[in-house]
Amino acid sequence: NWFEGNVAIGPDGTLYAGNDNFHVYAIHRDGTQKWAIDMPDQTWSSPAIDPADGQLFIGNNAMLTFLGSNMFSFDTEGNRVWRHSEANGSVAASPMLTADGAVIVGGFDGYVRAIDAVTNLERWTFATRDHVYASPAELPDGTIVEPSADGTIYALDPATGAQRWAFDTLEPIRSSP
Repeated sequence: NWFEGNVAIGPDGTLYAGNDNFHVYAIHRDGTQKWAIDMPDQTWSSPAIDPADGQLFIGNNAMLTFLGSNMFSFDTEGNRVWRHSEANGSVAASPMLTADGAVIVGGFDGYVRAIDAVTNLERWTFATRDHVYASPAELPDGTIVEPSADGTIYALDPATGAQRWAFDTLEPIRSSP
């Protein structure tokens, strides 16, 4: 059992991390466990945390065909707020939370999605030509930058998901910007 992703720190100092043992953990700063949540599969994704209320958003490696949802939101006490059938494949990338309340995340099905953090409704999707292993980034103007294993870095409109520009590296990209 080991941790694949990075540890995220909540507004109150709580540490959050997924694990290969099918759990997501909340750890107090003194090292004691606050809670552990059972997940359908391994969790390589690091959570995105809303600094206003501490709500966390995290992906999971569950294949929808077999295990159901693979994108989740939890409150600071470990209660599930919602779950989403994000992708027909693993969600290893860490999600990004935008200022307007969208959770942006890519999946192994090759799609980048914007999910409303409150309603859990999909705002938009964008198809790449291969799986998305990297986490997105946001430029100062709001443009979403998402690399794909198809060798392309995509720049997407944050409101619609429309492509603003793309840069082909000619090699798969699995690193986040």
